[in-house]
Amino acid sequence: MSKYLLVTNNPLVKKEIEDENLGNDLDIKLKLCDDLDQVMIKVRDFIHKGYNLISHPLAGSVKPAQNPYRSILIEKDNGLNYESLKTIEKAIEKLKQFQKNKIEKEYPADILEDYQVIDHSLISSGIKSIK
Repeated sequence: MSKYLLVTNNPLVKKEIEDENLGNDLDIKLKLCDDLDQVMIKVRDFIHKGYNLISHPLAGSVKPAQNPYRSILIEKDNGLNYESLKTIEKAIEKLKQFQKNKIEKEYPADILEDYQVIDHSLISSGIKSIK
């Protein structure tokens, strides 16, 4: 069983993990999600199963509902980590707050690619920091 789990909805991060260009020496298992909401909920569910947050769910300066991509690194541990649970619950609450005030819109492909690169950069930094 892998020590690390990367929960993401970012196709660029998925490709980099599968091509072993990102975190290949850490034995990171990938958990794919369909959207940002699902990423947050899955991470919360894994925290309830004994995982800890390694990367912050609201990393970066882009508002949580603005960037449709999110990658969160978690680590298997023993027992419930209340600090990780509190952090993900606050992140979910913040996401819902931003979503409530946000007008849904379709992003052009080039903008979506930019958001993927931003998320990729953030999670890459997080992965490098644990090596």
